[in-house]
Amino acid sequence: MRHRIGLRRAVCGTERFDVSLFAELKRRNVFRVGTAYLVSAWLLLQVADIVLENIGAPGWVMQVFMLLLAIGLPVALILAWAFELTPEGVKRESEVDRSESITPQTGQKLNRIIIAMLVLAVGLLLAERLTLSSRQAANVASGQAELERLETDAVTAMEAKLPAPVSVDDRTVAVLPFLNLSSDPEQEYFADGLTEEILNSLAQLPELKVTARTSAFHFKGKDQPVEKIAATLGVAHIVEGSVRTSGGRVRITAQLIRAADGFHLWSDTYDDDLEDTFALQTDIAANIALALQVVMDEDKRRQMEIAGVRDPEAFVAFQKAQELDAIAHGSANMIPELRASSLLYERAIELAPRMAVAYRYHSDLFAHLLIDYASGRPTPDFGPDDVAAAQASMEADFRAAMEYAPNERAREAAELDLMVVTGKWRGLAAQVDRVLAQPGCNYVVWSQLVSSAFERAAGMIDYRLAAAECDPLQSRNWTNGVWAALWDGQTAMAVEIGERATSLVDHSWLWGVYARSLAAAGDSDRARVVANTWVRDDNDRLQVLAMLAAMDGDAESLATTHEEWRRRFGPDDFREIVFAAWAGNRAEANRNAARVDARPAGHMALLLSIYFCLCAAPFDISATPDFAAKFEQSGLPWPTARPISLPLKDW
Repeated sequence: MRHRIGLRRAVCGTERFDVSLFAELKRRNVFRVGTAYLVSAWLLLQVADIVLENIGAPGWVMQVFMLLLAIGLPVALILAWAFELTPEGVKRESEVDRSESITPQTGQKLNRIIIAMLVLAVGLLLAERLTLSSRQAANVASGQAELERLETDAVTAMEAKLPAPVSVDDRTVAVLPFLNLSSDPEQEYFADGLTEEILNSLAQLPELKVTARTSAFHFKGKDQPVEKIAATLGVAHIVEGSVRTSGGRVRITAQLIRAADGFHLWSDTYDDDLEDTFALQTDIAANIALALQVVMDEDKRRQMEIAGVRDPEAFVAFQKAQELDAIAHGSANMIPELRASSLLYERAIELAPRMAVAYRYHSDLFAHLLIDYASGRPTPDFGPDDVAAAQASMEADFRAAMEYAPNERAREAAELDLMVVTGKWRGLAAQVDRVLAQPGCNYVVWSQLVSSAFERAAGMIDYRLAAAECDPLQSRNWTNGVWAALWDGQTAMAVEIGERATSLVDHSWLWGVYARSLAAAGDSDRARVVANTWVRDDNDRLQVLAMLAAMDGDAESLATTHEEWRRRFGPDDFREIVFAAWAGNRAEANRNAARVDARPAGHMALLLSIYFCLCAAPFDISATPDFAAKFEQSGLPWPTARPISLPLKDW
């Protein structure tokens, strides 16, 4: 007699019904059918994925296939419950006598089928793992090959595209860091200070072209032939020497070497009291100048005597600050290193109050604190109550740099920086033009923000390349030179400058702008290799990749990269302006710009958003009333030219 299990058990209580239902599901092999269906569906999906990918099927085909398999699961379970497999074929379960049911034998067959499919699935997983490993190895090899090709192409392009090195002027010289032969490692800073004093004295002579400190000090501790160093720096002569201190005495040895043949044009050894060390630098510099056939007179000697700091401890502090400053300008979070370097600059200024360059470097901490504040970027130990003091300190630094500037060019450059950071922009365009008309061995901080995007990019290219001639291993000159070329629409020149620069200097931000130049020139594949290989600052790397996506018109990749950047490095409203502009989201760009404009020093953050966007204006100036009022007084044109193609931005 057949039993109506569900009906009969329903009157015996819910718990008993649930247990009996479970047993009945098990007896009818519903669980086994469900398991077999899921395993077979997974296998089918793996096969379909491989087949559809190879035949180039559109993405929706796979989605439909997955949907059908998902719908099939409840259908399979219902069929397993309602029907039973018998020797006579498939019958409704209600038509099969329990005494004649073969569900146990069917269950065993299903078990074997499930085991076989699981073995097949495990085999497929292992095969996929091995294939993935092979692909990864192939990708690594391919990436290495691409990297080697990139380096070879860079060298080849640099040699082919760049003009051949001009004949080196006989009156060009680089002063390499003097060796510290003392037992005390701290005396190395003293030796560096003496080196820079000699360099500064020589730099006072208009007849000589003297390589700047940054580039000369690049070779510190590197055992390279004089000829190679001279070729890299573009000079005909090298000054090298050593310093040994003992008690209150010092011995200085110096020599001037002609790079072409290694001939020593002059050498001498000086023994003196330690307190009088920096007085010796004038004698050393004067003898070098005479050996280079510079006619010396009393006025030139006086200029050499007043040059420099003449305080060993001040130079020790300055050198240590410079090391921290270089670390800061290559990292996502600059503030910790800038704070540490600021204390050392303050010590140098305390000991040498007329050290103009120390004031300009010291100002950088306050500028970046204010930019972060204007961008809504949280900074420890800096809030609304600290803004006024930071603004006052920054302005005082630039005024001191103007007061103690060694020449009129340096004073004009410091005045331009002061105008930029304070937002006092009346006459700004005229001041920009005065500074750009005096290229040379100048150190400028913020001038690129008010020139390259405002129809003065060509002048900034000349200005930065002239500075790079004096200081070829200072990355910031090259970096802003590439930016200027991009703003000027000269993508080929931007690539050439980037190739030359990266062959000399390995700096993350320099590689970042070089990658941008490659993309602007149409070589997006190579740009991605450079970004993923050489841009070590992930903040900048993600911005480069986002810009590449924007240039390709790939809204999805841009959004994904933007989200990763925001998760790791946000909030930062000035960069949010740039991301919104790249994506063509005008309203969002204006909202972010308005927030920045309402905060102190918002004009600096807005200038940065214009500079880095490379997209003409990334926001409507009407959205930023405070910035608009300042800009109206500047005499600069509002940027309308779009130097690179950004398909998503339609304004």
